[in-house]
Amino acid sequence: MQYGYSMPKQMRGHLKPLATASLLLCALTCAAPKTPTIDPAVHFNQVETWRAERMAALTKPDGWPSLVALHWLQQDVETFGSSSTADLVLPGDDDSIWGRLVTEEGRVRLEADPSSGITQADGTPVESLELVSDIDGEPTMLQRGPIQFYLINRTGELAIRAKNLNWIDDQGLPHIESFPVDSSYRVTARWLPYDPPKPIPVLNIVGQRADQDSPGAIEFEIDGKTYRLDALYTPERMFLIVGDRSNGDTTYGGGRYLYAGPVVNGKVVVDFNQLYNPPCVFTEFATCELPPQQNKLPIALTVGEKYNGDH
Repeated sequence: MQYGYSMPKQMRGHLKPLATASLLLCALTCAAPKTPTIDPAVHFNQVETWRAERMAALTKPDGWPSLVALHWLQQDVETFGSSSTADLVLPGDDDSIWGRLVTEEGRVRLEADPSSGITQADGTPVESLELVSDIDGEPTMLQRGPIQFYLINRTGELAIRAKNLNWIDDQGLPHIESFPVDSSYRVTARWLPYDPPKPIPVLNIVGQRADQDSPGAIEFEIDGKTYRLDALYTPERMFLIVGDRSNGDTTYGGGRYLYAGPVVNGKVVVDFNQLYNPPCVFTEFATCELPPQQNKLPIALTVGEKYNGDH
């Protein structure tokens, strides 16, 4: 059974000119589809919630401001401890050598002095232990008092990174200033996948380069103009390293970061109000990635986190 109205056959020919005229008129006057809008009050609350979560993560005992050392391993055997004579000097309440770091064929073994008090994160005392780096799984976390340290690997170069878990007592909480929330910078972008993923070179702030696979790009409009950014990670949780013409003026010179996703029906919501400062704004001991050339936008994004040079 057919439901609905069926137009008499003799009437259909009379409506064809009218339909053609209507289509022509719409082509000349109808506006192009716009990004779905959001209630500004709802959007403001969403951004404020994100900002609160961002501050909570940043100010954890092991948040980015807790970094107190970054030492690149360059010798087969290097000493470490609170002594000023150590190759790697770490904060401590005494003046002593805690042990040695032995590097052999890309592997690092820690040999601790029995009286050093160094433990693993679970409190197990350490005398000799091969360290797992941050790119090989969960890094081996070592601790002495409030000082926590571990091995990192950046493009094959190995370093020891250290944190002071009591950093808030010493430094106080960081202050983050942001632009006012602007809902026009919450856009719906088109997802343009790369098949296969496209390798793109990404430099970091210490001059190291790594080719990372990009699963695709996002394409979007701001003020009627089209822009494009290459994404990293996955379409479900894409990471964007963004440069724009506010960098070095009202925002950090090394660009800002942004997460977006997931992709739904070839579209992804991107909220530039959630642009945030990289860790290098809060510490000199981070290895922040810089925007690829194609991700440096020729406009100023006056939303998200600011930078006043205080950190």
